[in-house]
Amino acid sequence: MLVSSVLSNNATAIIITPVAISLAQGLGLDPIAFLVVIMLAANFSFFTPIGYQTNTIVYGMGLYRFKDFFVVGGILSIILWICAVFLIPILFPM
Repeated sequence: MLVSSVLSNNATAIIITPVAISLAQGLGLDPIAFLVVIMLAANFSFFTPIGYQTNTIVYGMGLYRFKDFFVVGGILSIILWICAVFLIPILFPM
């Protein structure tokens, strides 16, 4: 999620996916849950206007400050992170 705030979501997924697959194989776990985590976290680019194109457009056209994205997007990211921590192990058991 942190990498996705400064890089695009596609670049984040491309960079982190091989690391997650290697980690899952090293731990002897199914990599599907790890890939789902990457898929979600790479798209949680809410707390900076840099991470996603639409955020940049809204930042440029509106009267928003960087701090606005950080506060509102940070709260949203934390809520989604907590939901993912509880739901991913239930939906994708290892």
